[in-house]
Amino acid sequence: MAPIRDPAAEQAFADYIRGRTIALVGPAMPERDQRAEVDAHDLVYRVGVHADHHPHYGDRADLGIVNSQKSRRIGAGDHLERVRRLDWLVTKAGAGDPPVRHRRAHLPVGTPNLATIALHDLTFFDPAVVTVFGVDFFLGGPTMAYYGPYKKQSGGYPFFDVRTNSTRVHDQQLQRRIIRRIRDEHGWPDGDDRFIAALELDDVTFQQDWNARWYAEGAREEYETHG
Repeated sequence: MAPIRDPAAEQAFADYIRGRTIALVGPAMPERDQRAEVDAHDLVYRVGVHADHHPHYGDRADLGIVNSQKSRRIGAGDHLERVRRLDWLVTKAGAGDPPVRHRRAHLPVGTPNLATIALHDLTFFDPAVVTVFGVDFFLGGPTMAYYGPYKKQSGGYPFFDVRTNSTRVHDQQLQRRIIRRIRDEHGWPDGDDRFIAALELDDVTFQQDWNARWYAEGAREEYETHG
């Protein structure tokens, strides 16, 4: 059964998004300073709102998206200082009662990561352009998967959980297919070089490169010492 949605909130969100340029910023470790590129957009949309942003992505946060666990914790009083700065908070499920305008995302098939959910959800609201930063479907490997303080403030994300969830739960190949379909139908998202390179690899090469980084000798130690 489809979730019950507040028509007024959906309309207000549509009015907020329509025709605007959006930088969707993930939690991965940046390769270079991208502040100017991120800040050039009308809105900055953060994947996760519970940790400090890496300075190379700037410090703007107009919208945020969180998973079910984080939305419950925000409703219980966690991360309030960051959340109250947002114009909108989007949640994967309707748990909790965040102290800011909020709504539940339209979910795609499967169990994709939040960046893919955010992109799918935005297809209902007609933005002008969406550009993705800090997302490479974990292809960058253990040292690039998360910005260090983000990982720490999220409870650590144990190496084996990240590796397992990224292959069995959050199917990276499915996510790439969802985003390619969005791009074919809507003309966006664009993204930084890292995102586009990971998105456009063929499936076999992507999986080979992913396995080479995450199953390499020393990958666990590399991940656990990062950040």
